[in-house]
Amino acid sequence: LKEYKIQINWNYDRPDFVLESKHGEFIIEAVTTNSATGKDNEWDRDFSKFKNESITNINKEAIIRLSNSFTSKANHYISKYSKLPHVVGKPFIIAIAPFEQPFFNLQHDRPIKALLYDYYVDEDAYTENPLKYPSGPPVKNLGTIEKDNGTLIELGFFKDYFYSYISAVIFSCTATWGKVDVMCDDTDCTMF
Repeated sequence: LKEYKIQINWNYDRPDFVLESKHGEFIIEAVTTNSATGKDNEWDRDFSKFKNESITNINKEAIIRLSNSFTSKANHYISKYSKLPHVVGKPFIIAIAPFEQPFFNLQHDRPIKALLYDYYVDEDAYTENPLKYPSGPPVKNLGTIEKDNGTLIELGFFKDYFYSYISAVIFSCTATWGKVDVMCDDTDCTMF
């Protein structure tokens, strides 16, 4: 935000960011995805059990957790934020950072594209048979994804008007130096 010379208006305690730019005012609500109850946290260090984990399974978990975070903030907007005078009529953006599982940073943009547009790049299909896909990994429309409890999540949140009050999603799965520092056992790795 600083790089784009966007000013934060600190006069309000919610949503997270009330912003002013040369193009107008807008709102950003930030959220992280977190591990489901009973599942491995992103900071768990026993990576040996993930050695043979497919990217499809990593992405499936990411889609489910992203859905929970997205819909939670979308519901907050409807029930709380949309009625605030400093929010009314301004674009509302959700910023999501995933931390739902070990290897969260491997998901790239596959899960968020599947969630928002039902556009899934199947890297496992390509890895299993690259000669079958000379142009690269195939793209699939999954339609839905099933949670462990059997609940289906409809994908393609931005393909109809249901979430039209959400102007955009800012997403980054990049591992940060702060995260590296927290996960590092070596005291010398805190140099950043």
